[in-house]
Amino acid sequence: MTALEVLDGAAVRRWYRLAANALAQARAAIDALNVFPVPDADTGTNLQLTLTSAAEAVEALPDGASPAEIWQAAGAAIEAGMRAGRPHRITVTYLGTPAPGGRGVIAIADGDGPASLLRAAGARVIRQEDGTGPAAPALIAAIRQAGPEVIILPNGAHVAALACSVAARLADEGMAVAVIPSRSPLQALAAMAVHDPARSHDADVAAMGRAAAGTRYGSVVRRGDSVAGLVADEVAVTGADAGQVALRVAEALMAEGGELVTLMASDDVGPPLPQAVGAQLAQAWPGIEVVYYGGGPVPLLIGVE
Repeated sequence: MTALEVLDGAAVRRWYRLAANALAQARAAIDALNVFPVPDADTGTNLQLTLTSAAEAVEALPDGASPAEIWQAAGAAIEAGMRAGRPHRITVTYLGTPAPGGRGVIAIADGDGPASLLRAAGARVIRQEDGTGPAAPALIAAIRQAGPEVIILPNGAHVAALACSVAARLADEGMAVAVIPSRSPLQALAAMAVHDPARSHDADVAAMGRAAAGTRYGSVVRRGDSVAGLVADEVAVTGADAGQVALRVAEALMAEGGELVTLMASDDVGPPLPQAVGAQLAQAWPGIEVVYYGGGPVPLLIGVE
């Protein structure tokens, strides 16, 4: 066996999974000892469940997660197990350099396009691929690494509920964690455009919240053999022609006016769809600015500011 010279993120992940598997094999024997912390006959089971939770938490992190983020995620999972009545007085401490003081922004992102844009704007990005959001331990670990003041852009109703729950818990630890109820990555991009860490935490949250709320959003998604157009989160139109559905969604969003239209297409759709929609919008509303991005999580995301 090759000796391990660097305890990097991949090594930490492997250690947790191997340790959980080893405990699974030894669980019955440890249960039979029946001595810790008082006779209860399930010490091995509790240890195995707790360490398995930690292994699953670190496996849920993105591939590029640092050792610090991995240790923090594992610690949060172990703490959750402790609150559920599993082994206590267990602490996971990361001995590396902590995040510098200041205010961090964490954004949840679906797709390469939102992730890269939000990261370029200065946010720490947690990826999700199926809309279910990150595991709570992974989100807690990211928040703790981001600094003493943190703003979360959840970009989805389910993730917003999770983020609010996590924020309430960390507030008890003295952290200032605010959740801006962004429902679309385009709202998150608008919020990041006005993010200013030189402002007070409350003022920054207020400005970012106004920017997100001021961005009307919609999307075009596939539904079997047809496509559906959503205004906000409600289906407004369906049809077979993605271009016509997208145009009707964009027109509904422009009904209240707007100066900037953002169109983000998925890579499999490519530029033709957003460019056709943008051209028709520019003809109907002369003077508007239209910007295009790729890498979207659905055929088309539409934002109007």
